[in-house]
Amino acid sequence: MVNRGGTTQRLATALMGATLVLAAGGCSGASPSPTASGGSSQPSLTASPPTVAPVPGSIIGTATVATTGEPVAGVRIRGRSFPPPGLPDPPEAIAVTDARGAYRLSFPTWPGGNPHALFLTLELPPGFLLVAMTNTGGPSGPCELNAGAGSPAQGGSVGCRFDDLGDGPIDITLALGNAVEGRVTSGLTGAPLAGIQVSALKLNSILIDGNPASDAFEVAAVATTDATGRYSLTVPSSYVIYAPDAVPSSSYVIYAQEPGGSQQRFWSDDPTVFQATPLSVKRAIAGVNIALVPVTAMRGEVRSGPTQFADGVAGARVVAYLAGDAPCCRIGGVAITGGVAFAADSGFFLMFLPKGLYRIEFTPPPGSTYAAEWWNGATGFATATDVTLGSTEVQLEVELAPLSP
Repeated sequence: MVNRGGTTQRLATALMGATLVLAAGGCSGASPSPTASGGSSQPSLTASPPTVAPVPGSIIGTATVATTGEPVAGVRIRGRSFPPPGLPDPPEAIAVTDARGAYRLSFPTWPGGNPHALFLTLELPPGFLLVAMTNTGGPSGPCELNAGAGSPAQGGSVGCRFDDLGDGPIDITLALGNAVEGRVTSGLTGAPLAGIQVSALKLNSILIDGNPASDAFEVAAVATTDATGRYSLTVPSSYVIYAPDAVPSSSYVIYAQEPGGSQQRFWSDDPTVFQATPLSVKRAIAGVNIALVPVTAMRGEVRSGPTQFADGVAGARVVAYLAGDAPCCRIGGVAITGGVAFAADSGFFLMFLPKGLYRIEFTPPPGSTYAAEWWNGATGFATATDVTLGSTEVQLEVELAPLSP
């Protein structure tokens, strides 16, 4: 489940793809040592370090594109094997796939203990994402990626541990992606913001619609802004190859959040309006810029009846108009119930807005049998009740009335 106030911990964890768990091993105690004169043995006060000598080991494999089988050169594979307890870690082994997509990684192993365990870290060329890393001939099978990686795992560095390697190769399956690039700045000062986490969300993400039933791990890629506020994401051109029963899509919502979550925002095609605008990524796209300001979440549900068990109204448009001294009718934020994917029977919505006064209008989708209304049953902007958005999240629940016969 996603932290309502922010997702930096989960998304940062997703980048690693797997968690390194050191192998367990026995630890032998001190052995008696004879005296210099050959007399009685006395227990040693310090345990002697193990003296097991390593023997050479290696694995081979290929890196290919999932949809075409074409080889991928330039994948950098870093490997570390695990020595018995008491011995220092060996130097990291490194290999790079050649023009045929092939590699051979040589590393030390130790007889006994845990001789066939290996932790691999992949550094992917720009424009590629990891689909799978599989020990095709050994008992370990595929690398189990962290669920937070969203499968595919994010580009950049991805880590996987294999136990009981056997004699088979470890093959790497990749997918081509497209780059989304932009800049994150302060909406108050215009200065670039470093260290901001930027994510490409699939359309069923809980971060878009606020629906508890939505998928918390619908994250296609994650990046962090550099000192100039710039970021670059590599996203799949379609995620149907990772979930064969899913509807093919190349649209994402770009979401930025500072550590701590006080400033977070969806990218919008209108920078003056706080809304989640789907971005169709069928080629590399630059200039996807986001200006961050302090915001508070406004979430809620639009239903077709008076109880929480009534059907949600999916596809309803929720508009937050500026209130207070603002004239009618300047839009501050927009959200769509059920997310931009219009999930069936989901009337949930989520938006992030600056602190202030708002008047909220709920408009059902075209062809609906329900009437539009304003918050608290008002008939228009002039009579609508102001909603005060401060530092605490606001939740609104609305029951739409049927259209008059």
